[in-house]
Amino acid sequence: DYFCTQPPASSFQIRDNALTFLIAGSETTATAMTWFMGNVVRHPEVKKKLQAEVDAFFSTKSFDDFEPDDTDKFPYLHQVLLESMRLTPGLLGVPPRVLKQDQTVAGWRFPAGVCIFSFISFSLICHRQYLE
Repeated sequence: DYFCTQPPASSFQIRDNALTFLIAGSETTATAMTWFMGNVVRHPEVKKKLQAEVDAFFSTKSFDDFEPDDTDKFPYLHQVLLESMRLTPGLLGVPPRVLKQDQTVAGWRFPAGVCIFSFISFSLICHRQYLE
C-alpha cells in the first residue's frame, strides 16, 4: 500500500536513488572488505581467533553445505566486521548540503547559505556520544 499511495518520483529523485545504489552498493562494499582484510592482517591475534571460529564450523560441515542462515554461527567474525567498519567506514562523509535556513547543531549555529559537509568517520571514531 505504501508504494501505491506515494506520488510519482521526480527525475531528480530517480537520479539520486540510482547514484546511491551505484556508489553505496558496490564501491563501499569493496572498500569495507579491503579495510577488513587489512585490519585483520595487522592483528594476528584476531586472525587466529577468526580462523579458529571458521575451522570449528567447517569441521562438521562442508563448504558446499553452507547456507545463508549459517552466518549467525560466526559471532566473532560479525564483531570484527562491525569494528572494522566503525574504524574505517567505506563512506567517509555525506554529500555537502547548503543550508536553506539557520540551523543549530550540538550548540553550534550555522547560518543559511553555508555549505555543510559531515565526516562520518570522524564522528564514529572521535565522538562516541554520537553512537548512543
